[in-house]
Amino acid sequence: MTAFGLPVVLTWLGYFPFMSRPLERIKVWLYPSIIGTYHDRPLPFSIGNAPTVGQSLYIGLLIGLNVIFLAINYETLLPDRPNRWYTSRYYELMDTVMYRSGTLAFCHMPVLFLFASRNNLLLWLTNWSHSTYLLLHRWLARMFLFHTLLHSILALVGYSQKGSYAASLTTLWWIWGCVATVAAVIIVLTSVLFLRRRAYELFLVTHVIMSVICVVGCWYHLWYCYENTFGYETWIYATAAVWFFDRLARLARILKAGLRRAELTDIGSSIVRVDIPGIRWVTPGRCVYV
Repeated sequence: MTAFGLPVVLTWLGYFPFMSRPLERIKVWLYPSIIGTYHDRPLPFSIGNAPTVGQSLYIGLLIGLNVIFLAINYETLLPDRPNRWYTSRYYELMDTVMYRSGTLAFCHMPVLFLFASRNNLLLWLTNWSHSTYLLLHRWLARMFLFHTLLHSILALVGYSQKGSYAASLTTLWWIWGCVATVAAVIIVLTSVLFLRRRAYELFLVTHVIMSVICVVGCWYHLWYCYENTFGYETWIYATAAVWFFDRLARLARILKAGLRRAELTDIGSSIVRVDIPGIRWVTPGRCVYV
């Protein structure tokens, strides 16, 4: 709700009476990069781009919420109420953190896919740019990976200490969980700016294939573990809906525009002018995917 709703609320505030002047004063402080001029140009060694102050506040809010939701309000039955699942409070608490970190990982998936899509609904509902959503997409991916790795590590340690690791290793829910985790790691590691600039097509193909494997792995991990009786699969449904809508909208736009032939003019060593007949720009800063 925060990741999706906050951009809408902040945009629509500008349409309220008497809000234009205060917002214009605030924007001056939100646009600069948090590190010199490294928002428009990459950081040293092409490790990425620094967010602006406004983007950093948004990212900081989401990180803060992730920390709070992961850290607070744990309750255990042991030692007051013994049960057949756990032999100590330590194992009960470890499993509870493991389950919550997995749930939080799923919570990120719909917005994570939405921010990366070309037909992002928020591009129509807000005045935030596509590049901003892509930057936020990368930060959401890091939070998703953090929860995924924490979930996997706690499961590995907990099951090993309880002596059930060998039996779990051959189960389909464990195998598919490992598949999803490895795919998530590959997605983040192959998304570094250096690789995107040097081999964009390789990054793109790897990104799409590993994303499919990750989603499928998450689905079967839940199915073989719970047979979709706990409600976790709702996050997968939402993620698939976002992804299919984007792909369907792409196809519809291609069918609407038809085939276009462009005229290319070499302007200089690093500038090419592209004229596409039949395309009419409404405002500066619009983009087209070719």
